[in-house]
Amino acid sequence: MPKRHLHREDYPQTLAVLNAVVGDREIPTVWEPTDFGAHVDFDAAHDSFLSTTEVAVFDIARGLHTLEWHGGPPPRVAMPLRTAIEKVTAR
Repeated sequence: MPKRHLHREDYPQTLAVLNAVVGDREIPTVWEPTDFGAHVDFDAAHDSFLSTTEVAVFDIARGLHTLEWHGGPPPRVAMPLRTAIEKVTAR
């Protein structure tokens, strides 16, 4: 997937997750914040200096991007997805 602009009104959850990873850092090949969202290249994250867990979060954010674009997951997978995320992120 080439670099694309994610608008904060269209992809708020995706941008929130990615912003948690990169914060105020600008990573020109991966993440470039804009006034209205950010330019993101999910593939370039794999070749960046991000840690393996940060790259994993970029991969998850790619999935969130797709889910936000399509209005969420199919109903039959919504609960298993929610359960998996809760278990993996629980401390």
